[in-house]
Amino acid sequence: DFSQMKASVQCHFGKSDGFVPTADAEALVAEMKDAGVPVDAHFYDAGHAFFNDTREGAYDAASAKSALARR
Repeated sequence: DFSQMKASVQCHFGKSDGFVPTADAEALVAEMKDAGVPVDAHFYDAGHAFFNDTREGAYDAASAKSALARR
């Protein structure tokens, strides 16, 4: 229930995330927007945990750099 949410949300999703499929991420963003939450969502050509530079095989430097530039 996002109806009580007051803060803006910035989301960063990997399009090849095996844990959170793109359709689920898009549905989550739509649900927040429908509840009136200001949402800024970004999708990257990367997988799950693409921003975590301690996870070999998951880290995607280009996507992480793009995400970091958007904060």
